[in-house]
Amino acid sequence: MKRRIVRLWEEWWRQTAGYLAVLILVGGALWWRLGTLVPSLAQPELMARANANSLHKLYQQPLFLPHKMIQYLFMRFGGDGAFWMRSASALFGLLFVIIFYDIVRNWYSRRIALMSSLLLLTSAWFLHFARLGTPDIMYGLSIGLIWIGIRLKSVRAPRIRSILASLIIIVASLYVPGLIWLIVPLIIWQKKHIWYEIKKAPRVIVLAAILGAVICVG
Repeated sequence: MKRRIVRLWEEWWRQTAGYLAVLILVGGALWWRLGTLVPSLAQPELMARANANSLHKLYQQPLFLPHKMIQYLFMRFGGDGAFWMRSASALFGLLFVIIFYDIVRNWYSRRIALMSSLLLLTSAWFLHFARLGTPDIMYGLSIGLIWIGIRLKSVRAPRIRSILASLIIIVASLYVPGLIWLIVPLIIWQKKHIWYEIKKAPRVIVLAAILGAVICVG
């Protein structure tokens, strides 16, 4: 019994240390000197900040709304500098890497998923958009639609969490120009699984999810 506890502790500690190291690496790549490496906001970043500085503008121009809402909240609490405006993109970049890792891990081994995710994280084009205070990084949500298809077909995936995460990604994607043409094929592709999950999920969860989606889109 004692050996088993020690073995479980050692395994847990190794996994925790590994995840912590990866988190530090990803966080460092996305946030290291985010506001000081290029201290002045570029013209597109200034325009993005101006488009997100009031609720009226968010209502009048809802494109890229999730990104604008994060920037608006930062500004609401006094964070209107380069670091905070670019942090909105860094958060979506972090989400992008997590989704990419999970997709590759479903197709290949954990080691390949980790190595390919590190290649993505350190690529110039990814760091450019993930560290820029504009909503262009939200086009990366297109890979989230692939993740939804994989999760819906997975038997081992947590059902309720997968449904809620899928709904959040789909609603957020509706605010990105052009992604609607990827959402429609996804729904057609996975219509049987979607209907099965809706029937299986608790009605309270389904109604709350539908109501939340209608409010966000409306």
